[in-house]
Amino acid sequence: MAGLGSYPAWVRGRAGFAAVVAVGLLVTGVGGWAALAGSRNGDGSGGAESGTGGGLSAAARSELAERLHLPWPDEGQTSIEVEGIGSLGSRGGNRPVPIASVAKVMTAYVVLASHPLPDGRPGPEITVDAAAANEALSRSESTAPVREGQRLTQRQLLELLLLPSGNNIARLLARWDAGSEEAFTRKMNRAAEELGMTRTRYTGASGIETDTVSTAEDQVKLARAALKEPVLRKVAGLRSTEVPGVPGPVVNTNRLLDKPGVLGLKTGSSTPAGGNLMWAAETDEAGGAGRTDGSGESGGSSAQGSGADGGGGGEGGGNGAGAAKRLVIGVVLGQRARTTPMEGLEAVFRRTGALIDALQRELPTALAPTSPSRSGSGSGSGSGSGSALGPAPLAPRTASALAPRALAPRALPGAVRPTAHLIGGRS
Repeated sequence: MAGLGSYPAWVRGRAGFAAVVAVGLLVTGVGGWAALAGSRNGDGSGGAESGTGGGLSAAARSELAERLHLPWPDEGQTSIEVEGIGSLGSRGGNRPVPIASVAKVMTAYVVLASHPLPDGRPGPEITVDAAAANEALSRSESTAPVREGQRLTQRQLLELLLLPSGNNIARLLARWDAGSEEAFTRKMNRAAEELGMTRTRYTGASGIETDTVSTAEDQVKLARAALKEPVLRKVAGLRSTEVPGVPGPVVNTNRLLDKPGVLGLKTGSSTPAGGNLMWAAETDEAGGAGRTDGSGESGGSSAQGSGADGGGGGEGGGNGAGAAKRLVIGVVLGQRARTTPMEGLEAVFRRTGALIDALQRELPTALAPTSPSRSGSGSGSGSGSGSALGPAPLAPRTASALAPRALAPRALPGAVRPTAHLIGGRS
């Protein structure tokens, strides 16, 4: 790893901000973390646009999407949503496809619905059973090294679920929560139905099953709900952690956490599913990502140990305390499917990184209100020379402008990582 410096804190305590845009009338959208402050069911009954703040009309969102020069992946499915704005659109259709270990976000969500962890508490101790210990020895799927009889807290097991993507931990938590993985899977599907995920079906807790399928649009709905769970948010944002009895630091499979402004959430890869990523990132209100290149995540220590939330490195990401932020969530599925899990992961990191870079670079400018001097009209309605969304960002001059910054390989001596394999949910 290129240094375990501090990383984005999940709980930033920032107020949302109002973005005023003119589309005949002035429409106000409230973005940032304030949009996530409601209850877990505050997004209504699960409609496609619920929970987005309803900030812009469909016409304004369409204009915004056209003005952003986003490098949408040319394969698989992609869906992006901006808090306080709504959907920026989707690409690749809406046919349910395998999602691999992205399914573990629902696993964590369902566990926390039944067993919430308030105030950062570790939760009850859970005994590792023989099945989870035996599965830890598997070389055909991603697992976490645990032994029979070991006692770990609910929080520690959530870390082993989401960071190294332990399939054995997913099934252990399912048995602990519901008595059997089958019963737990029924709870997962009920939760999906409540969130309006109409094209999703879970057939297991880990995501290794090829008939666990969903769409990018459905998974965005889950991401929106998952971000309202403080523990899930914090754990998914950890670069690494220490779990007693587990050798070495436990490293997150999500390499994009090395990018300033990236907050999570979960990788997934398999030969049938390709590379998949559910992600969340912040953009700055006034421009950039609130980052200082080279040291964007201010220099505290990385999160180590259960319960760490990354607060030791400061909360500003190098942009100054209290700066307004917009939260962007997205899902990219099916990158380099039917190759190897590693090829799929590399592709999804590269393409998602390019999307995040473009959004952090261009979204703040695209959302800037048009001044009267620019539009030629004080009313904001314009006479054809102005725009509801302010000045258009300049198109990148070369294709390289869209390329994500290189991410240094992350390697720690003795680090717990899933083993590579050709078939199954690697991460």
